Amino acid sequence: MRVLRFDSVGGASGDMILGALVRLGVNLDSVEQEIRKLIPNEFFSFDVDEKSSFGVSGIHLQVNLDGDHAICHDGDHRHGHAHTCDHEHVLEHGHGGGHSHVHGRTWSEIRLLLERSSLDEKTKRDSIAAFAALAEAEAEVHGVAIDDVHFHEVGAVDSIVDTVGSALSLNLLGIDGVSLSPLPIGEGTFCCAHGTYPIPAPAVVNLLRKYNLPISHDVEQCEMLTPTATSLFAIWNKVSIPDGAKLVATANSFGTREMKNRPNLLRVSLYEFESSTSNELYGSETLYEIETNVDDATGERLASAAIALFKAGALDVWFEPIQMKKGRPASRLCVLVRESERQVVVDLMIRHTGVFGVRETAKRRYYLERRFEEVDTPYGVGRVKVGTNLHGEIVSVAPEYEDCAALASASGVPFETVYREILRGYAER
Repeated sequence: MRVLRFDSVGGASGDMILGALVRLGVNLDSVEQEIRKLIPNEFFSFDVDEKSSFGVSGIHLQVNLDGDHAICHDGDHRHGHAHTCDHEHVLEHGHGGGHSHVHGRTWSEIRLLLERSSLDEKTKRDSIAAFAALAEAEAEVHGVAIDDVHFHEVGAVDSIVDTVGSALSLNLLGIDGVSLSPLPIGEGTFCCAHGTYPIPAPAVVNLLRKYNLPISHDVEQCEMLTPTATSLFAIWNKVSIPDGAKLVATANSFGTREMKNRPNLLRVSLYEFESSTSNELYGSETLYEIETNVDDATGERLASAAIALFKAGALDVWFEPIQMKKGRPASRLCVLVRESERQVVVDLMIRHTGVFGVRETAKRRYYLERRFEEVDTPYGVGRVKVGTNLHGEIVSVAPEYEDCAALASASGVPFETVYREILRGYAER
């Protein structure tokens, strides 16, 4: 197994995490190319240089979002503006009472952007999970529905670059999990669009609490842990490093702020060791199956509930016919979700069906890694979904339904004809 140990001395931000992974060997140009495909119409660039602080040297990576304004992500804008609500995620909600139009992206829009992207499946899953965790934490802070969470234009781009860049970099390094030191969180207050807030930011507090992340009270009077960093730490797989593990490499990554009593440093160490699960063929994750019995809802109401649940990030939604007390025909509504969407799904199930309770069961899912490839056919270009195990062996190949249906409709041929042509084209490559 390959595990990264994050030792936080001066805190952590998205930039600092990405910088550490780049110093460990990730090609930043490759990361940048993937992000540009994801948000082709947005401007961003990277500044990377060497830095030394308190006698320690390392990398300093910074994301620029316009020609002269760089987001520093560790409690300080280059131009000295107050931050957190203004630097990394900047939440707004547009419900009621004369709010002006909110620019930027909603959580739902970001999720759809990621789902439709060409990113590899693991990077896609981790990026969506991190954004979902952050959006849920922000929704709880502001007392709004998760779909009302907006990321301002600058904050949305910034968070996408850091979150997707870090998730992709972890995947490129072949990392199986992470280990965390206690995270210094900082103290004091900061100013944002909503007023004066305490440090750590309320969303960070919610993430620390919900995901039981370790914290340190050896802090300075500034923000030391940002929401993006916290959301990544929250959703990455946690692994303990056993005795006998081999230390392969280390990297030092710095933030911009100069601290009084310590370097603004995040150190990352790469460990390798044998694992009893190293012979597993498939990726795995813990999912939750949430279910409830409904005997007093119309078909229209249940269909509406299913649409809302899929929109909230459910992996699957289905109905099972059952018979309840007094001989009533009824339906069992079942939803499969990840940890990050559990509470949102529970709330939607109760509100949309009128039931007085739901049940959940933790389940282990084994899955193939997935990628999409394009195939030329006489009817046009169609995508094929390729599933591989952890050894890279191709296990399953399936033409994408939407592509087959669109090409069949445009060409006036049966769906099955296009389906077979895509399979044949892929096999002959």
